[in-house]
Amino acid sequence: MLKRAIQLTSLICVIMLSLLIFQYTSLVQQRLPLGTTNQFDLNLAETTIAKDQLVSDLNQLTDQYKAIVVKTSVDPENYDNKKDIIYFGTAKPAFHGLLIEHNEIKWFESSLTGELLSTADIGTRSLSGIYAFNAEKDFREALEHWAQQHQIRILFVQEPSILTIVYAYLFQNGTGNAVLASFLLLVTTIITWIFQHAKARSIRLLGGVKAGKIHVEDTTTIVSFIIVGFLLGLFISLGYVGVVKDIRQIPLVLNLLLLCLVLFLFVVSIITALLSLIASPKAAHIAKRQIPLKRFSVMGKLSHVLVMILSLIVIPTIITSILITNQLSKEYALWDKMHNIVRLSMFDLDSLEQEATLPEVEAFFSKMQEANNLSLSFVIDKAIFLEPYRMGGYDHIIMTDRAWIDLLEIGVETEGKGGKLIAKDVKDLPDDLASFLEGQIPLWTKHNDVYPAQGLNFYEYKGTKFLALPPNVGLAGETVQAENPLVILIDGQLTDIVKSKGFLISLASSGNIVFFDEVHLQAALANSVMKPSITSINGIADVALETAQRFKQQYIYYIVAGLLIFITMFLTAVLNGRLWAGTNGKRIFTLHTFGLPYTSIIGPVFKRQLFIIIITTIVGSIIGYLVHHVQLSVLLLSALLVGILYGIGSYLSFKKSAKQAFYRTSHRYN
Repeated sequence: MLKRAIQLTSLICVIMLSLLIFQYTSLVQQRLPLGTTNQFDLNLAETTIAKDQLVSDLNQLTDQYKAIVVKTSVDPENYDNKKDIIYFGTAKPAFHGLLIEHNEIKWFESSLTGELLSTADIGTRSLSGIYAFNAEKDFREALEHWAQQHQIRILFVQEPSILTIVYAYLFQNGTGNAVLASFLLLVTTIITWIFQHAKARSIRLLGGVKAGKIHVEDTTTIVSFIIVGFLLGLFISLGYVGVVKDIRQIPLVLNLLLLCLVLFLFVVSIITALLSLIASPKAAHIAKRQIPLKRFSVMGKLSHVLVMILSLIVIPTIITSILITNQLSKEYALWDKMHNIVRLSMFDLDSLEQEATLPEVEAFFSKMQEANNLSLSFVIDKAIFLEPYRMGGYDHIIMTDRAWIDLLEIGVETEGKGGKLIAKDVKDLPDDLASFLEGQIPLWTKHNDVYPAQGLNFYEYKGTKFLALPPNVGLAGETVQAENPLVILIDGQLTDIVKSKGFLISLASSGNIVFFDEVHLQAALANSVMKPSITSINGIADVALETAQRFKQQYIYYIVAGLLIFITMFLTAVLNGRLWAGTNGKRIFTLHTFGLPYTSIIGPVFKRQLFIIIITTIVGSIIGYLVHHVQLSVLLLSALLVGILYGIGSYLSFKKSAKQAFYRTSHRYN
């Protein structure tokens, strides 16, 4: 039975470790594809150079210094399953570490597809973001000089050390947590095997077999069980790659996989030998007709403590992952609707605000709004700093229009799928907030002597999340998911209510005015006075959709880790119960013979066990918080869950073991 358990747990370890290697390979493919070795991050929010010119400059630099420069990009049309690589320069990079056929990328992540694209196919995708490159030092210096010239913020990403990578993958990763959980389960199973064979080990010593030979034979026996699981796991893992992914992907992971599995086998062999030595049978034990239960008890308690600490690293993350996944499913359902929405990046706003050009600019905005191709979404408190007391209890102050709330399916005084807006009398606003708005809104509206301005209505939002845009969303800014915002709704033609000069034009440049149909927008800009001021047209949802794509792949592994943790908790509880009963068999028999119930017999040891559980839970919670920085409420819930489950498991284990000890003693099986 234990032989099969060791084989099964070693198989689970190998599969989990293989999945971790596959995940690492997939991440490296996406972070550093096509032979690249380093990364840099570009932020183009402040540049005034046109997008086409920036692309041309990057192509020229790449060719001049014979560098490899690429950018992975989520396809906005299929963000769940498609990630492309855009290469810069005229020469197509060699297909190092990737399978590419006719520019179709076969990612190691089988759910992903993609294309190898030149910069001619970049379209509306943002130039801001992470790039991968491989070049000499002079390219880096030239790139920094170019970025400085064009007001582009550039940051070269520091590559992490091997130790940092190992720590991150084992402790801050769902699959890594599953590897640790399965490894701890394997070690606990090995301890159980040695405990079960303790009497046989003592008999062999009594029969003249040297202690050293016993250790070698038992270690070899256990390792032989593990090798069966090792080979089966390796076969399953490589078979999975060949069948599910592509048989040509096997060489991409084989070397690293074999290296890690051999290292795993070596570490397990050393641990097995040490456990055998710790529980070594001695002549003194044989003389007293005992097995070294106290040493086993120490190993059992240590295993118990490690399992609890690991559970308080993993379980809070599982709960957080479930909560975040649920939240992402709601939030990114909204982003899915917005994958075609674009924003403008502009410069030279002064020329658009001249008296001669302003009417044409207003005509452009009016034309776009009449064609249902324009919307405004502006988080005021992200553009203007407001002290908390000025917020009036709201988490955000948002100005928007009908097109935006229709997109979010939010009803006005009626319940929509996205929530409901409830009218708020401006007279009921807190004084500090009202004072701010009274001074600010007239600067933005055409009726600057009236507050509140005609066409502006105030609402409170009731719903789950109100998605809104801060300045520079899609380039440098992150989205806002408001829970309790004050919504200022522009109800009517924008150019009739708010100023174009100093407001609409600025919002168009900062990405707070968005457009639903890029083709229609391009056609309108072709003959517009605004065209010379446009540097680029970018999708607003790229960053958010890529985040969704990355995150959805992780949480399932946390759940697997949690299941393995619970199995290990159960096994250690059983092991500790049996160790205690084995040490106190005669005492249990005597006390129960004289009428003491099992509950009373296990009372003292169970109290000590509860004390250990409480102390370990506190220590484990601190370690878990330092590793993952989860919310305190989630950590407390996890600690309570682990403590209660382990307490119940220990109680049942000690009681069951006491019954078995009484039965064995009464039948003289000991």
